Amino acid sequence: RGPVDTPMVSPDEDDAHFQVEQAADGTGIRSAFGSVMVTNTGLLSLSDSSGRFIMKSEPINPGAATVVLSTREGVLYGRGASPDDCISLTAKQSTPIVINRGTYSPYYYSTDGYGALGVVDQTNAQKLPLQYRTENGKVIWIWRGNFDMYLLPAETLRHGTEAYYRLIGAPRVPPLYAFGFMASRWGWEGRQYIEDVVSQFRRDRYPIDGIICDFEWFTNESDYAYTPAGKPFYQDFGYNPATFNQPAEQLSKFKSMNIRVGGIRKPRLGNTGLLDQARASGWILKTSEPAGSWPPDYAGSYAKERCLDFANPSVRNWYAQNLAHFVQDGMSFWWNDEGETDYFTFHWWNVAQIQALRSVSSTRRFYSLNRAWSPGMAKLGATVWTGDINPTWEDLAKTPGMMLNWVLGGAPYVASDIGGFTGDTNAQLLTRWMQVGVFMPTMRVHSTFVAKPHWPWLWGPEAGNAMRMALELRYRLPPY
Repeated sequence: RGPVDTPMVSPDEDDAHFQVEQAADGTGIRSAFGSVMVTNTGLLSLSDSSGRFIMKSEPINPGAATVVLSTREGVLYGRGASPDDCISLTAKQSTPIVINRGTYSPYYYSTDGYGALGVVDQTNAQKLPLQYRTENGKVIWIWRGNFDMYLLPAETLRHGTEAYYRLIGAPRVPPLYAFGFMASRWGWEGRQYIEDVVSQFRRDRYPIDGIICDFEWFTNESDYAYTPAGKPFYQDFGYNPATFNQPAEQLSKFKSMNIRVGGIRKPRLGNTGLLDQARASGWILKTSEPAGSWPPDYAGSYAKERCLDFANPSVRNWYAQNLAHFVQDGMSFWWNDEGETDYFTFHWWNVAQIQALRSVSSTRRFYSLNRAWSPGMAKLGATVWTGDINPTWEDLAKTPGMMLNWVLGGAPYVASDIGGFTGDTNAQLLTRWMQVGVFMPTMRVHSTFVAKPHWPWLWGPEAGNAMRMALELRYRLPPY
């Protein structure tokens, strides 16, 4: 068979030149990066470009779904992370999954001197049916279905990470405004409120480049309690007149103020008529969205029989056609939430959004912010945030580790809900979090509708001045 078709592998470079090597006891290939040999008994060995031995496998049984690799006490990096293990950069195992506040990758870099990415030809809802673990001085991979392994000889973690990103696709640099500061909120109360907040950021000299709106920008109620039938009045591709009654005019005005506007998207439908159309076309996933955050609450899953199957090209074409008018009106980017319906939902969802953008502009840079990720998404221009975190010092302390683990695992541009999302924060915590956010790839505040917004002027003059200083520092960093 040929290689497993996977969205995780999409190098921008041509295949490297290699030569086949024959030996008395096996066959292999050699390239400028290193060599791999497989003996007649199924033993695989990997060497670097100088011929230095890196690792070998136990004899591989073509009928077994297991590979056992040797290690010289190599330390593993790049698994991804959740709140359970984000304070450590080293890995003992990984079971690939996408979930609110946790993403794990089928990849590692070993200090033995190589990286390894495993791919399979199927998913199991939010998971991939493969995993690796270290045990008794060995690295053990197990899987279901067709399996490929990509081996990347590399002497250091830096070189291994560079080789990994060359394999999965070089990250696209976000537009310049995405390196500034963005203000997000679930609970923008109306058009006047949005305009007042933006004006106060400018008037009080708090640097800002973007705002992000939740449900309230496109519909008048959330769909969490909806049955599979949906509701006939729900708008999946419209505007809420309370917030955007003149969308093109409003978006143009914000852009003239150097403010870009992003809107939340959900990977599902709520309108009864659109749901009927999607079901008749076979476009609905059998899976739904797990409730809660980490660990996932499968028993409380919601949006059942309403989630789109973006792996289907027909779904992407239809979705792009319905999304394009927002781009024409002036929406700048998308905030993609609750796409943990399949391991690759976020990937294919972004592909559909790129189609919508390209139907309007052939040159505009694509940008999105996503709650989870799979390796290879960054090549699309898709960035991530660390999910629905709590307004606690514990979650602030875990944020740098989560960011670094995700960067090593395949998501180089990471944000967090500065101040915490799930409830009320306080002035000191918000200020410290803003100061940490200065040095994150993406800097963005966010809060739920029952909490005080994380606008700096609401937290007293001392905190407000400290946050202004943090923002001013942020805006001195993009050139570097």
